[in-house]
Amino acid sequence: MKVIVNIATHQGREATLTKTIDSIKDQCDAVNVYDNSNNEDYTDNAKFFFLDLYKEPCYYLTCDSDIIYPPNYCASLKYWIDTFQCPVSFHGRIINTNIAKYYASGHQVFDFRHGLLSSKYVDVIGTGVMGFRTDHYHPKDLHLSPYKRMSDLVFSLQAKKDGARLVCAEHSAYWLTQQVVEDSIQQSESQGTQAIQIKLMNEILNG
Repeated sequence: MKVIVNIATHQGREATLTKTIDSIKDQCDAVNVYDNSNNEDYTDNAKFFFLDLYKEPCYYLTCDSDIIYPPNYCASLKYWIDTFQCPVSFHGRIINTNIAKYYASGHQVFDFRHGLLSSKYVDVIGTGVMGFRTDHYHPKDLHLSPYKRMSDLVFSLQAKKDGARLVCAEHSAYWLTQQVVEDSIQQSESQGTQAIQIKLMNEILNG
């Protein structure tokens, strides 16, 4: 079964994108890159633009253009996908029902940069270090979501609606490397009211 890596990017990420691709291109069968600057802007939801291009089942991996992936990344993610038979990530969040905010708010967050001793079922999955088999789960038209710059919540809410469980898999600390960028979604979105993020978070909790 083919391993297909899918990345959303935009102008200004050329240098980090090159490092991202270099770190993963020899581990997979294809790397798809959707450049929002030269096409319709789906923001980070463009990771899912290529889903319907593959008619045969495949491992569909979604990556970010500011992360460097280790040499055994695809093999490790495939192992955990096959083990749990659902979407798997190395970043996730268990929502604390007593907290109204989404970012920087006291939810239980399993950051991809930090180690995780044992795999956890989570409410929200990190789509920058995620994958699934399309014969296990195959969401439709996620790139068309009206909710921009929040693909983790968009994907996780759809999975909840579809009855798909989400797993944050165990991994070592600093196994994945964050590249320094000035346009981080989390940094920018966490400064606002978080109203839409809170709406989607509550839909996941109550769905």
